[in-house]
Amino acid sequence: MPTRRLLVESLLVGTASLVSACVALQVWRASLRAPFTASGDGAFYLMLTRALGENGQYLTNPNLGYPSGQDLHDLPHGADNLNLLLLRLAAITGQPGLALNLFYLAGFFLAGASMHLVLRRLGAHRAVAAVVSVLFAVAPYHLLRSTGHVLLSSYVSVPVAVLLALAVLSDDPPLAGWRRWRPRWSRRDAWTIVGCVVLASTGAYYAFFALLLIGLGGVGAAAARRTWRPLVSAVTHVALIGAVFVANISPSVLYWMREGSNPRVAHRYPSETEVFGLRISQLLVPRPDHRFALFARMAERARGGPIVSEAGQNLGLVAATGFAVLLCVAAWRLLDRGPASRWWTVGRGRLVVDAGFLLIVCLLTAAAGGFSYILSSAGARDIRAWNRISIVIAALTLVAVALVASEIVERVERSGRRAWAVAGLGVLLVVGLLDQTSPADSRGREVSEATWNTQRAFFREVARRLPEGSPVFELPVMEFPEVEPQLGTDAYSQAMGYVHAPELRWSYGGMKGRVPDPTPDFDLKPGAELVAALQAEGYRAVVVDRAGYVDRAADLEARLASAAGPAEVVSGDGRYSVFILD
Repeated sequence: MPTRRLLVESLLVGTASLVSACVALQVWRASLRAPFTASGDGAFYLMLTRALGENGQYLTNPNLGYPSGQDLHDLPHGADNLNLLLLRLAAITGQPGLALNLFYLAGFFLAGASMHLVLRRLGAHRAVAAVVSVLFAVAPYHLLRSTGHVLLSSYVSVPVAVLLALAVLSDDPPLAGWRRWRPRWSRRDAWTIVGCVVLASTGAYYAFFALLLIGLGGVGAAAARRTWRPLVSAVTHVALIGAVFVANISPSVLYWMREGSNPRVAHRYPSETEVFGLRISQLLVPRPDHRFALFARMAERARGGPIVSEAGQNLGLVAATGFAVLLCVAAWRLLDRGPASRWWTVGRGRLVVDAGFLLIVCLLTAAAGGFSYILSSAGARDIRAWNRISIVIAALTLVAVALVASEIVERVERSGRRAWAVAGLGVLLVVGLLDQTSPADSRGREVSEATWNTQRAFFREVARRLPEGSPVFELPVMEFPEVEPQLGTDAYSQAMGYVHAPELRWSYGGMKGRVPDPTPDFDLKPGAELVAALQAEGYRAVVVDRAGYVDRAADLEARLASAAGPAEVVSGDGRYSVFILD
């Protein structure tokens, strides 16, 4: 197929995916300037977005972690460099909420376009590939993670990982042409290298999942066919992805070589693979808050059973059908003793069998109690949330659906019943979208916007009352990053001051293990002593998050008021107050 025509197709499918997502999210119900979600990790990504817009980079930020400034070398995001580049472009708007929403919505477009390119490359029927790609883009994984896990929501590289793994399993694997220890490159090899670069630059989890599938695929194919070519191909893929990955995080690597490691940041344990492992049962049950009451009750009952490590593992009805197909075909092929001239030994059938092998690799490795525990014990502890491989499983199962459906559609078309094929695909699309989306996806947007506007009004008023660059101390004292919430103050809640008023300097955000530990009883000091200590450090104001105190900070504010006067400003919802230290 001509490249230009394929690109046009993919752009159209990406646009259809974006429109489907906008309808599911009902983006017209509230302003896009307020992030879809700012709770949990959402506040962290808002902070990152604001830093990209203000500083052009995220590793160091002088306006957080006063007085030393924030340094994120111990929490590297270099494996997301392509995502961060797109997020930086979106941050040109100067509005972090809008930028985060635009980046999130762009993820639907990119996922749909990427999946369509891959399916067409695998030989899927044009219309079938389009329908399946839209369903992949609007997966429950995407909708339920929202902007709270916005970098995980950008899974454009997942279809690329599946394509490369299937290519390694083929009879002619890429990057395996060597003559006298020198590689022989082809146009396909060049595109494979591009795919490896994309995989290593769009998320550590997706890069690691790709390494798993490609590596084990190469080993399995080499052993089954008694040839070194699949293994050579897999090793070359792994080396390329690994080299680009290391290059992406090299600023952090050099920092650790110079300053030493920081064991207090992101310290993982093998047991966490059990807590955050893949739950196979969750793949097959309906998504939470399903639009149909029967399925909603099924999802609720399932939620009361096995532990749900993270939301978004649900495949949806169409992908779950592909899951069953892959397992059945893999078992049938394993037990079959018939002649070799069967549908699944060539063309699309062969790809379905290979996808079934990759599915089994995913399940055996990622399921709670699987081989992920061994990998973590061997050193791969930063990859703990193996449930996130569910989107890779969704891609594999939808590849199976697309290939099998392509066979059926083409046979129907050859029989002269093209209208039946079109109607069938229409039903597949509508049923899939109704099953994978829910009215709950758009609920709470007005409340979120109201909270966002209230916070913005409060922090902008704080900035108006202080000279630019004034240091502001935030209470309660929260370490950074990855700490337990203190009542209603989440791990990253205090980043919102910087998000709304970046011209001030904020105490929150200093890297634990690199800056002095906060005194546990700091906010229990008498008011005069507390104010004097803050003034000695150069602080001009104190912002109190009342949600972090059992008594809504009544005692703390009374002590502050006795030394600094009453609160200058209180937020419209009563959550925040500010005391000016003159």
